[in-house]
Amino acid sequence: DIDRALTVFIRRSLEEAKTLEAETIIIEINTFGGLVESALQIATLIGNAEAETIAYVPAIPESTGVSWSAGALISFSADKIFMAPGTSMGAAAPVYQSTEGMQAAEEKTVSAVRAQMAALAEKNGYPKAAALAMVDLDIELIEVEIDGEIQLIDADEYEIMEQEAVEAEQEIKKGRTISAAGKLLTLTSNEMLKYGISSGAPES
Repeated sequence: DIDRALTVFIRRSLEEAKTLEAETIIIEINTFGGLVESALQIATLIGNAEAETIAYVPAIPESTGVSWSAGALISFSADKIFMAPGTSMGAAAPVYQSTEGMQAAEEKTVSAVRAQMAALAEKNGYPKAAALAMVDLDIELIEVEIDGEIQLIDADEYEIMEQEAVEAEQEIKKGRTISAAGKLLTLTSNEMLKYGISSGAPES
């Protein structure tokens, strides 16, 4: 679980890596989620690391094989993402535990996480629309092919992109809906690789 104890552990580990002058830091992520505050703090720590950072989602017997919720936020804070075959990432909308079970967080919290996911995607070169669709239920994510290159965009932005493609004399094709409005985006290892979010799918 993503919690305050893990935040302390990550901070100490990154300080040790700096002392050792590590060039690359690999963070194994294996979680259903946890505290939003802790996830944001860990994302900031990873984002400020001086070494190259890699988020890796393993598929080993003792792991869940997922990076969901707060785990997705932390993954997007790394310079690169790698996911073992059979793993998945997404469903990052913040929730809280109540007497009636899990409830969606208030809009103020959702807005903060949405903005941070977008900022991390922009900083590290990940598709912004995909990052937002993992947090925002209102986003309809579609596949678009422009001159043979597949991209993921918010359906509301398609008309604008289509017009820009026409003006630039580019061939554009609207593809299938990846995540319908009302659903949170979760992608498999193969899908993350296909859409250029992850950098590879090593088994270990």
